[in-house]
Amino acid sequence: MLRLSVVRFHLGLQLVATVSATMGSAVLLREDCRTHHSFMLQFEVMRAYIFYTTGDDTEEKAQYLADELTLRKVEVHNLDADSREGAPIADLYDITRRPSAVVTRDDGGMVHRWLGMLPAAGDISYYVNSL
Repeated sequence: MLRLSVVRFHLGLQLVATVSATMGSAVLLREDCRTHHSFMLQFEVMRAYIFYTTGDDTEEKAQYLADELTLRKVEVHNLDADSREGAPIADLYDITRRPSAVVTRDDGGMVHRWLGMLPAAGDISYYVNSL
């Protein structure tokens, strides 16, 4: 999900825009053709990680939550915390119990973590959309 930050804004602009996107984030630069005032809109991608253990009931619960978050347009990664792909990420966020969930910024910084439980989809969506 994208988070919008307005760095500088000038009302009544006739705008020309250029967009660049790298690694899940985008920067939109706009300039007023009349006054040459410019402002920058920066979009930051927030991600949700859901960790489970393959073969037990946490896997099914994690998949249900991931499906709910996808419907809410939240970027979600559903990972087995013991797998080759999931273990390094679980270690990074100190996931010691399953199921667990983490919301991060696009730079990898942790925003919120639920350890040993799965929150409601609305709770994760709140952190992704409101911060």
